[in-house]
Order: sequence, then C-alpha cells, then structure tokens
Amino acid sequence: MAENTNSQQPAGPQVKVSDQMASTRPCPKDCRKCSWMQQVCCSSMMSFQMFGVMNAMMEKIDAQSAKIAELSGRIAALEISGTELSEPTPVQGDLFQETK
Repeated sequence: MAENTNSQQPAGPQVKVSDQMASTRPCPKDCRKCSWMQQVCCSSMMSFQMFGVMNAMMEKIDAQSAKIAELSGRIAALEISGTELSEPTPVQGDLFQETK
C-alpha cells in the first residue's frame, strides 16, 4: 500500500505572501486597483460575512412569524366571540368637561 504524503497539504497553488502584502492597507473601494488574489480574498470574506447577516435576518423573520401567528390566533378568538373590532369604546362625557 502506498502512503499519501500530500494528505496534509492543501490543494491548489501555494502563494507566498511577502512582508509588503502581509501589512494591512485601506481598501481603495475600486476592485480594479487590487490584484486578483486580493479580489478573491475580499469576495470570500464578504461571502462569509453574509452568512452572519442572513442568519440574523432569518432569526428576525422567525420571531415576526411567531408574533404574526399569535396575533392571528387572537383575532380568530375575537371573531369567534362575536366582538366587533371596529366598534369604538364609548366616550365618557365627564372626562372632557371643563373644570372651573
């Protein structure tokens, strides 16, 4: 049986990072000014960050769905009981009388 000596090495080309590339520099906000390696790095980082954003959005949607289901149940209970939702509460006249 032959041993696989490359099992711990990642697939693909190996890129050596120089000291100049290892330092952090501000984003020029124009991808054409960066190398293709930097563009690939930025795209993968942005894609990875989007997973967190999507998870947060899904949690909010789930919470809203639960609240909508709860409110729908309350509305259904009110409709069954025969309560009119559009019927205003009677106004008490003594609340609006001027005091002297």
